[in-house]
Amino acid sequence: MNDYLGYIVWHSLPSDAQFDLNVLTELVEEENIPLQVPSTPTKANLFKRGCKNATFKYDEEHAKVGVTKRKVYVRPSKETNEFIERKIARHRVNKSSGLNIEEDIGTLTFDKRTGTYEYSDEELTEDFVRVMAIIDGELNSNNLIDHLAMRNIVRTFLEDQLNALWLRSGTYFIEKEDLPLAKDLEDVCIVLGQSDLRIIPLVNTLDQQDLVARAFQTEINKKLSEFDELLASLKASDKQPTSPQISNLETLIKGMKYLECRASSLLDMVIVVEQSYMATISYETYTNSLKEKYGK
Repeated sequence: MNDYLGYIVWHSLPSDAQFDLNVLTELVEEENIPLQVPSTPTKANLFKRGCKNATFKYDEEHAKVGVTKRKVYVRPSKETNEFIERKIARHRVNKSSGLNIEEDIGTLTFDKRTGTYEYSDEELTEDFVRVMAIIDGELNSNNLIDHLAMRNIVRTFLEDQLNALWLRSGTYFIEKEDLPLAKDLEDVCIVLGQSDLRIIPLVNTLDQQDLVARAFQTEINKKLSEFDELLASLKASDKQPTSPQISNLETLIKGMKYLECRASSLLDMVIVVEQSYMATISYETYTNSLKEKYGK
């Protein structure tokens, strides 16, 4: 029995973390690591994101009628090849007075050619100014990505490049041969700062094998569930299945077999329930019925 099963990779970062795309791109090139870095968003997309994020609520106290609840948000209006128009809306509710009013308090027009926007001639209320401050913040952060985007970059790399198994939030298992690439990722996170990535050897004990086996079983069962759902939908349809649909069934079976083989070669004290055998029988039964029905 080997001393180590593999490694636990733990990734954590604060919710207010932001990362410079230019710095990240340079690091990826220097390390020659296949990390998928998103392209810099366009000004138009940043404007849309700012409008989506510009939603807030607050209470306003009145001596006579009590509390009026306010919600301010930006709603879509129209878009062409040249401009994007958004309406700033406000919803006011006061249960005591029966007030329930939804109204537009301003218009924003974004010019796709210049990457700038203008506001309508309505009175610049505090709500209006607050909305524009949120949008301006997005427009000025075109080289930054937030913690969710960075978390997704790391997760995609671990799963696609290292065949990592998800254990729990931010925690993955990788096999020993994948350590060099994991170290490259660790170096990127160290230089970036804020993004903390730790690689911890996993001792080969019965308890740890059970932990890894459950992760394998979860992934196998996910593919089985996808297979069963797709097969059931194809059987329920009156139409002949397409080649891509049949290929999807085959791909899911291959994915189950791959995970089962990995588990079998890695674990010697814990058994993972193989699901590919029964899925293969179901697949062969279904495809044979198609041959009888359609002659091929």
